[in-house]
Amino acid sequence: NIPSKCIHTLYGHDSEISSVCVCVELDTIVTASINSIINIYTLVEGIYMHTLNTEQPVNCLKINCFGHIISQCGSRNIDVYSINGRHLYSLSNNDKEVSQVNCMETLEDYLIVGEADGYLKVYEVYNMKLINVIPLESSILYITLFNNLSYFSHILVALENSKIAVLTVDAIRKLQTL
Repeated sequence: NIPSKCIHTLYGHDSEISSVCVCVELDTIVTASINSIINIYTLVEGIYMHTLNTEQPVNCLKINCFGHIISQCGSRNIDVYSINGRHLYSLSNNDKEVSQVNCMETLEDYLIVGEADGYLKVYEVYNMKLINVIPLESSILYITLFNNLSYFSHILVALENSKIAVLTVDAIRKLQTL
């Protein structure tokens, strides 16, 4: 049965919501807006927990099962926070390893980043160490994970040239000599 009315209404943003993500395991909803605000709520009760302020509007937001909140601001900035709001790590346009970010996805303790120049990059979330770079044919538009029963087995990557690249999770995890 689907309820006929809202279970919760989450308050706290004064401008357009740019991203929403959920971590069921941690009972957490994380929302971001174009006015550089990230709000964190409980999923079951819809209770506001706290706010994170970023320096630029948030384009994309992710949370992993370990409570790392990853925000992508501007075109080249990626920040990692703890679920309690502590800033853990940043990658910015000053780092040569970050190009224009189009999309992100988390896989356990990895961050998978799709870039406008066609590179799929894999970072370890806890220290943002670059562990793999996979060149694809064109700009990456979207990344999604394919769940095979109880584990993720494949990554689907939508490309600007109307193709979809299918990669195994094992290929993503392999440490490359960079």
